Amino acid sequence: MRNLRLPGAAVFAAILCACGGGGGGSPAPVPSGNPGPSPTSSPTAGPTATPTVSPTNNPTSTPTVPPTPTPTPAATPLLIHIGFQYGEFTDPKFGAVYFYTAHSHAEVIQATHGQTAQFLNDDMFGTTHTASGLGTSFPKNFDNQNGQTQAGTVLDGGTTWSTGSLTPGSKSQVFTIGPPGTYYFGCFYHYGGPPNPKNSSMGDIVVSN
Repeated sequence: MRNLRLPGAAVFAAILCACGGGGGGSPAPVPSGNPGPSPTSSPTAGPTATPTVSPTNNPTSTPTVPPTPTPTPAATPLLIHIGFQYGEFTDPKFGAVYFYTAHSHAEVIQATHGQTAQFLNDDMFGTTHTASGLGTSFPKNFDNQNGQTQAGTVLDGGTTWSTGSLTPGSKSQVFTIGPPGTYYFGCFYHYGGPPNPKNSSMGDIVVSN
C-alpha cells in the first residue's frame, strides 16, 4: 500500500478539526438546567423616607368681646300722694298746705330740678282729686284752664299742667320738675282759695332746688 504523505500544515489542520478546536468555530452550547449562581451584585438601597412632620396648629385666639354695658336704671319718680287722710301742715315760711305729701303727712314737697314726679290718688275715702298748677302763689280762685283734663309733663309755675281727674288707686303721668322755684298747685274739686284752717282748701307747694 502506498504510503501518502501529507504536508505538515495539512496534518495540523486536520487535528484541529477532529478536536473541534479553533478560534473560528461556534461556542459550545450551554447545557440546560441550573445555570449556576449569578454574579453577586449589591442591592440598590431605596430612597430614605423623610418622616412627615405634622404642622403645629397655632391656637386660634378668641376675640375679646367687650362686656355689654349695663344700662343705668332710671330713677324712681318722686311719688306724691293725694288724700284727705294726709291732713294739714303749717309751714313756717309758706303757711298752711293740705292733703298732699311725699311721705305720710301733709307737707311742702322738696324736689330737685330735672327729677321726675308722679301723683297717686290713694284717698282712703274713695274721692276723686286732681293736682293742677296754680302758678307761683295761691290764687283767690282755681284758675287752671285744664283742671279735669290731663295736660303737660313739666311741673313748674305755669297754670296749664294737670293730672286730670284721678280716681282712687290711679296714678298720673310722669312729670319732670322744672327749674329752681316755688310751684303752687291744688285740686280742681276741692280748692277754695289760699289754704287756711277755716277753709281746708286743698292746695300744696313744690319747692324745686
